Amino acid sequence: MEEIDYPDNSFDSIFCYSVIFRSNPEIAIKKFKKIIKPGGKLYLCSNGLGWYLYNIIESPNKSLNFEPSLAAIGAVNRAINKSVTNKYDEFDDIISSDKLSTILIDHDFKLDYVGAEGTFSVDNRKDPFFIGEYMGEEGVYEILAKCSK
Repeated sequence: MEEIDYPDNSFDSIFCYSVIFRSNPEIAIKKFKKIIKPGGKLYLCSNGLGWYLYNIIESPNKSLNFEPSLAAIGAVNRAINKSVTNKYDEFDDIISSDKLSTILIDHDFKLDYVGAEGTFSVDNRKDPFFIGEYMGEEGVYEILAKCSK
């Protein structure tokens, strides 16, 4: 996402589902601000620490080719290394909604909604698709923001 190259103000809205944590969120949000029209909406979905704890402990959707607990352990390991070394690696596997919200606000986005993934609804349904919290930690969440540039 850091290499998005569209003309300024190209999009009315941007839908970024479960990929922001595979990039540098600061750079991605800066790029989104550049290409979204003033007043445009940005939808983000990402994972907090609870999602990875759930995958380590419960190991859902395990298959011959995929071991969720190992993938989650890798994410937690990268997060620990980043916090210890204070070096940005390739991406932020674990990014809280608070941190992502702060990045959005710092880049002139107004938060319209922050909640468990699947709870933002035009008909007031509050039915998460994934866990919103696990062991007291944030799980999968979504953010809807408006560009106020």
